[in-house]
Amino acid sequence: MNKSFLLSLRRFERDYPGETFALAVSGGADSMALLYWMCEAGVKIAALTVDHGLRSESAAEAEMVRDACKGLGVKHYTLVWEGDKPKSGVEEQARRARYSLMLDWCRANNVGVLATAHQADDQIETFLMNLARGSGVYGLAGIRERREADGIIIYRPLLGVPRAALAEYCDRNKIPYAKDPMNEDEKFLRVRIRKNRAALAALGISDERMGLAIENLARARDYMEAAAREIVRSLNPVEFDAAKLLYLPDEIRFRALSMILADDHPPRLDDIKGAFAKLDGGPAKFTLAGKLISISKGRIRIRDERTEGEKNGKNRKGGS
Repeated sequence: MNKSFLLSLRRFERDYPGETFALAVSGGADSMALLYWMCEAGVKIAALTVDHGLRSESAAEAEMVRDACKGLGVKHYTLVWEGDKPKSGVEEQARRARYSLMLDWCRANNVGVLATAHQADDQIETFLMNLARGSGVYGLAGIRERREADGIIIYRPLLGVPRAALAEYCDRNKIPYAKDPMNEDEKFLRVRIRKNRAALAALGISDERMGLAIENLARARDYMEAAAREIVRSLNPVEFDAAKLLYLPDEIRFRALSMILADDHPPRLDDIKGAFAKLDGGPAKFTLAGKLISISKGRIRIRDERTEGEKNGKNRKGGS
């Protein structure tokens, strides 16, 4: 069993003893290795496979995972993404559907942790994708080992394990796994980055150096996040003195407003910057992330856009 994985798992069990884990098992080498390692570690698990219905092979891959789970004595559940599929942005929409299905299953079955098989190469590729987009500290700090989403802890115990090590483990132990052809499709930015990383290594930008940069940025992110959270705790989230938010350093006030608006699914950085351009400029009223935000007479007010619209509709009816 991999040492990095085991250290991560033991840290998690120290902080959250006795948890049952739902495992996201797609059938690829990464998630199959995670399935077998979690079994070997002796933790309580259930395996979830999402059939997106985007490829003809997806149902057979779900059956392969089911058969492996049966041999391990692990309960397995196939979750199907039903309905019409998007014509564009398929990768992002599929990711959202996958998490939505699995988190809903966790809540319905009283399981508090969803473990995914994101690994070290995913971390580096995410860093490079966000670098290409001009992301700030939060994007460049990479994938978190743990985060909470709608009351469920999403846990990634393989972030210190290279993709090649996971495939080698499966090959050596004759564990079957699927190969997704989308991982070779260069219309996706992640695939293009994956295939061109060797050029960076030739310039001295090795995986190890990028990993070190991600660790350093993650520490900065965690510090700023803690500072922003303290600010948010001190504010009434509905109305507060504008000076308590506007005069903070940008990274902290950006994150604080994101937390107030939608902590689980924060707005894009460009949208937050646009919000502060309006707030800094004086009296303003605008919407962002389903919230109606206004600033007037030194006070910032934040209301739910739908609730405010219903209230205004009732007032109009009452005045007619």
